[in-house]
Amino acid sequence: MSRRLWAVGNNTGTAATLTNDEGDSVAIAALGITHTGGTGGDFVYLSDCSDSTYWPGHHMTISSSAWSVSCWVDDQNNRVFMWSAFNGWSSQNIVQNSGAPVDDCSIMINLVNGSPVVTWQPW
Repeated sequence: MSRRLWAVGNNTGTAATLTNDEGDSVAIAALGITHTGGTGGDFVYLSDCSDSTYWPGHHMTISSSAWSVSCWVDDQNNRVFMWSAFNGWSSQNIVQNSGAPVDDCSIMINLVNGSPVVTWQPW
């Protein structure tokens, strides 16, 4: 189900901040792995967002001074993990095989030709 985000790998040279519309905020170190922890110690929950009408209040954004990505799960499509290379909704980056029954995940952020790319892995 890709519901809890346990860790973020930031393979870029700039530190970032993860903000979740559902209450969490986590500092993400540059060139390292950060365990998200979450406000209650239960890690960061990925928001349900099936289309752009739900996006403004149901997503997570990871931003640095040089790049930004948004992440969520599509609750109408087997809870697959989705992301965009900007602070907005898009159907362009759907991670295949990331839906049910997987409940916990981690992501890695790389820069490819100066643009962020998110890679998803089950935890």
